[in-house]
Amino acid sequence: MKYFLILLLVVIASVQGDNVTDIICPVQGNPDPSTVTEEQCSSYAACEYTSGSCHMKSNEESGYVVASEPVVSTSGIQLGLKKANAENTLFGSDIEELSVDVIYHEDYHVQLKSDDNIYGAYPYYINIEDDDGNTHSVHLENSNALEYSTFLLDGSPAVTVRAIGGILDFHLFFGPTPDDVTVQYTEFIGRPYLPPYWALGFQLSRWGYNSLDEYQVIHDRMIASQIPWDVQYFDIDYMDERRDFTYDHVNFESFPTVVDQLHSENLKLILIKDPAIAIDFDTYPTVQRRKR
Repeated sequence: MKYFLILLLVVIASVQGDNVTDIICPVQGNPDPSTVTEEQCSSYAACEYTSGSCHMKSNEESGYVVASEPVVSTSGIQLGLKKANAENTLFGSDIEELSVDVIYHEDYHVQLKSDDNIYGAYPYYINIEDDDGNTHSVHLENSNALEYSTFLLDGSPAVTVRAIGGILDFHLFFGPTPDDVTVQYTEFIGRPYLPPYWALGFQLSRWGYNSLDEYQVIHDRMIASQIPWDVQYFDIDYMDERRDFTYDHVNFESFPTVVDQLHSENLKLILIKDPAIAIDFDTYPTVQRRKR
């Protein structure tokens, strides 16, 4: 949903400035704004600047358009959107209408709020300051709920941070090159482990191999279609009644043979396990060991 809402910004109708001298664009070399043309502006910015505000270009042929006036609700301001053209929309035909939270709005411009509370957020930006490539970056750590935007509430471009509490712990990295700030940033947060070479290859995984016969059909079809893969997964279907550290001796009777087959084909095998141990089986060895 996060990426879906971000894309919505691209397709909402907007105001286009009539006066080129009012356009302020981040054109290379910082020329006199009065000499900047709309064509130059569009080459350096994804939006149109009009009287200090940034607007996405109008696109009513596809995507979503405003369906109703913004309304005040218990959770803030909300706005209804509807699909502009069912045949041309980028988002398919599964969502006809939706309601979104609004941070800021005017007659032809809305800034949407995108929420994703499943994962932690670590706001970080990199800024290339001039034509020489001098660069700095800023990383923010805060344990409270926060909003991080590249716009002010009036729509003009600026980094805006709003938190409900906690410490605003900013870390600045001064480069001076893009490579330098990346090295400095990853040295601070910790660098990822280099994955094994085979992990970079295609990995085939799905839930729903109800038997080894069903898996073998897919295995043979991959080979017949000349589609190479490096890793084969088995989800919890292979287990005996979903019990960890077991396999189904009926539907997956020859599982050890299949494992040997995969290894002979230089394929890696990954068995998916759920972090739960059933306790209602008197003959389940894992439970019996725990009871001792």
